[in-house]
Amino acid sequence: MACSDELDVAAVGKIRQRILAAVPYQAGDHTALATSHHNAAAAWFGWARSAQRLVRSGKDSADLERIEVMSDVEWIVSATCGSSSPGVTAHLPIPLRHSRLPNAMFWSSRPTSGSPSDWLSLRGLTWSASARPSPTSHLQLPHDESQGMNRSTPHLTLSASDIAELAGVGRSTVSNWRARNDDFPKPIAGTTASPRFDAGQVRQWLEANGKPIHDLAADRVIWAAMDRWRGLDQPDRLASIASALIVWRHVSDPKSPGFEAELPQDARWPEFHRSDLVVQIERGVRAYSELRPERREAFATIDHAARWSHAFVQRPWALQEFVDALSRLDPASMCKAYISFQDLLTTSARRGYDVHATSSVLIDLIATAAAGIPGPVHDPAVGSGRLLFAVGDKGEKRTRLTGQEINTEVMAQVQQRALVTGREGVIVAHGDTLIEDRFEQGSAQVVVIDPPYSLKPASHQTFYIDPRYRFGTPPKANADLAWPEIAIWHLGLGGRAFVLLPAGAAFRGGAEGRIRAALLQERTVEAVVALPSGLAHHTTIPLSLWILARPGEAASLDSVLIIDQTGVKAPGINAIARALQTWRDEGSITDQLPMAAVPIDEILRADAVLTPARWLDHDVDAPSVDDVRAQLDAVGRTATEVASAAALVPSVVAPGHQRPHMVTLSDLEKAGRIRLLKSSERFRDDEFTTSGTPVITAAWIRGNEEAPYYVHADVLERPPLITEPGDVVLLTLSGPVARVDNEGGRILVRPDHVLIRMRDDGLSPQFLAAVLATARNRALNTGTAHQRVRAGDLQVPLLSRNEQDAVARKLSNIQAISRAAGDLARATAQAQATLVDAVTSGTVELA
Repeated sequence: MACSDELDVAAVGKIRQRILAAVPYQAGDHTALATSHHNAAAAWFGWARSAQRLVRSGKDSADLERIEVMSDVEWIVSATCGSSSPGVTAHLPIPLRHSRLPNAMFWSSRPTSGSPSDWLSLRGLTWSASARPSPTSHLQLPHDESQGMNRSTPHLTLSASDIAELAGVGRSTVSNWRARNDDFPKPIAGTTASPRFDAGQVRQWLEANGKPIHDLAADRVIWAAMDRWRGLDQPDRLASIASALIVWRHVSDPKSPGFEAELPQDARWPEFHRSDLVVQIERGVRAYSELRPERREAFATIDHAARWSHAFVQRPWALQEFVDALSRLDPASMCKAYISFQDLLTTSARRGYDVHATSSVLIDLIATAAAGIPGPVHDPAVGSGRLLFAVGDKGEKRTRLTGQEINTEVMAQVQQRALVTGREGVIVAHGDTLIEDRFEQGSAQVVVIDPPYSLKPASHQTFYIDPRYRFGTPPKANADLAWPEIAIWHLGLGGRAFVLLPAGAAFRGGAEGRIRAALLQERTVEAVVALPSGLAHHTTIPLSLWILARPGEAASLDSVLIIDQTGVKAPGINAIARALQTWRDEGSITDQLPMAAVPIDEILRADAVLTPARWLDHDVDAPSVDDVRAQLDAVGRTATEVASAAALVPSVVAPGHQRPHMVTLSDLEKAGRIRLLKSSERFRDDEFTTSGTPVITAAWIRGNEEAPYYVHADVLERPPLITEPGDVVLLTLSGPVARVDNEGGRILVRPDHVLIRMRDDGLSPQFLAAVLATARNRALNTGTAHQRVRAGDLQVPLLSRNEQDAVARKLSNIQAISRAAGDLARATAQAQATLVDAVTSGTVELA
């Protein structure tokens, strides 16, 4: 079967011919081919669209009945059944790389009473017991045992990183074990680039070989079990189910510190039966909700079977496997497991989950800054509750933690966190805070907000009559300045609000400028801390932390404290907290940070702009007369170097008589004059080190002198590809660009880097590297998003060695001019800046 949105009938016919050429058909044979998991899924469910072509191949009226739903785009599984195919079905992977279908994998199935090797021997092929299995072969399908269709037993799987953590070693060591030990467990799932291994087999191998075994962190165990859920539902939805199950064990396991003793016996964790797991969990959650209705939202994702059981219809064992993984953890560790699992979700590759989570740096900053303010805490945009609970853990008299959230699934995390931490007095309400507030005025002494930045309100009409917006109606375009007004509304006497806002909220005009002016006139703005960019999870824009009070209650009625942290990599959290406390208690500033107490009247005259650059005088040492002279002398020296280099390049060139003969790199390799080499190693970012063998990068090929990455070549699975002096390294992506490695000793690790090694003295490496980057060769680039060339197709002129050396010398002289000219440009720019600063500061005068 071939199924694709991109294949027409003619293309399918050509593919079928290639299949026939690779493995001749015999009676009863069946094939399945898919270029992606979407196409295979379409074939499985019988979806029909006008753009698709569904072609069936087979002999003797064979009936190809099923194709599994898979999670890896390179593999599918075919299964045969029906009157034409009695007996056992063998599933054998045969890659069709020669067919130039890079994302296709061909599985052929033939009923046979013997072993796979018996059938393969008929075709002159060899069966390898260690051949990579389908990563989806464990999926459960409807089947009839008489037809011989079975699935393999599912197991908890580990990635290479998990194994490294389990054994207390690095991933390079795990790679060595795999390469050097034939008895190391083979992958049972995953992909070639990211294989997964049976956890039990790995433990047995480690024990048998005397390797130390460290318990995996709870979050990694849970993550590994949830990895088997891939493709069952939306990632956020699956994460919500997993989180709810972690908390459910915390309250339903008699050995857990959070156990609810009034739960019925059959609803408790150890009493679960495999046959009706979903029903038991639903029954138990409902019983708990009746006992603790205020915690009902914590289990909203699993309190009704119809809401979540559909995700496990295809793989019912996957849920049991997850429950088994949780059961292996210490029941007393559920709090730590939940929190670390949430952190792992936030920092994972699943973008979007972190929109509702404040980064740890910002949490630490606000919690530390607010620690000196006693009393209840409120968060009008509570999200996952991380910020609310962190502030609740620091400071005195935190008798109540409240929050409001528009997203019900995210809101459930607040209740879940309350359960696992044992925190009482947590109240969270559902609703759009901008439109309708669920909490009363003055209900908290500390208000913290990390809102959705630049959010356009869903409804703007109610803003005009909303009493919370007493300082001005927020604009329709975004609600940034609504949050300070909401924060002040909720403050009690002597309370403080800590609100994170985009830097633009401190200087934009229009309605926002008028709101800022009103806040300043009412003496509600106590301080503004400008922060560096990149501190939030989901955006790189710079933020500011606003510290606010009720009208007339700011620390100073005359000035606002402005602190500038924009020029640092990480904010000085403790120093900021001390500065804010000192300003609040004493009305004075310190010299530990760039800061200033700016008069409110001056700020109002400057359109209420609160950015540090407007108010802080950053002291810069004025250039001296000697500095200016040195810079001007440098300009003179570099100008002389440019002139000297230019003198080495005579302008006389002779006209050419004929076009040189052009040959490709493939032709040169066939002629034995060069070798084209590529690395077979692949590295993850966490395998690079700060010492060892330097790694060739695209930046180095393009002219940078130093390689910023290194690897330890002695721990690689295979002998690495390391350059020798005189090798040419070619970049095929966004190129071609080439560079000669005059020193050697660098390692190639990327597939788009090609090493060209000279095999005779008739080729000049410098000449070859230069002529590869011609307009003719750049025209060979193919691709849309990423342009690349095939190294063997690149053409070079076939010249004598003397002619090559002459060209290389000329190019070397031109490069010398280029370097000197670059030095001159930098020197003139520096001299100009130094002279302007010196004149402005009055340290020099020009006659």
